[in-house]
This record gives sequence, C-alpha cells and structure tokens, in this order.
Amino acid sequence: MKYTIEHMQNLYQEINFQIFEDKLPEPAFFLLDDFLARKLYDFPIDGICIPAANGYIIGVHIDLTPIEFYNTMVHELIHVYCMEKWNYSGHGKKFKKICKKSLDILYHI
Repeated sequence: MKYTIEHMQNLYQEINFQIFEDKLPEPAFFLLDDFLARKLYDFPIDGICIPAANGYIIGVHIDLTPIEFYNTMVHELIHVYCMEKWNYSGHGKKFKKICKKSLDILYHI
C-alpha cells in the first residue's frame, strides 16, 4: 500500500477519537524510508515521535503492512499522550499503562 500524509492525518483523527477522546494536539506528519530512518538512528525503526517547539512531529515507515502502520501510529500517539500528560517519553510503566488501555478500547478486551 502506498501511504500518504493524508492517510496519516485520517488515522490520527480516528485514533485520537477512539482512544484519546479527541484530546491530543494534531502533530505534523512525515513518511520514513530506509535512508531517512538510518539517518535518525543506527538501527531500523518503524516510527518516531519528535517533540517540537510548537507540537510534535510523527514519522512512520512507508514499508509497513497496513496493520503495522496502524499499530505504529497508535504507538507514536501514545508517546504524544504521555508527553502531554506527564512530560514523559519513554517506554516504562506509564507508557505500558496507556498501551494496555488502548488495547482494551480497540479490541474490547
């Protein structure tokens, strides 16, 4: 599938509504390819959330399956939520708590 920025914006709106009750600020979006991903990190990445002066920038890799792309968007938006709520950007307890809540909402667990 060929992803676009518009596709990312639509996913953001869907995920923000379903999981975060439309409380997240809308980030800027970009698509990652292997070249750009290697410039950002020394290892392969599926996505990235970058705090910026006036919000957040989210990048997702273009070579993901639709479900991987969706899951990566959820993952990166959880980072936005954690930074907004707790000024926290890691993958620790707070992040995992919101991941579980997201799964509960998305899959009615």
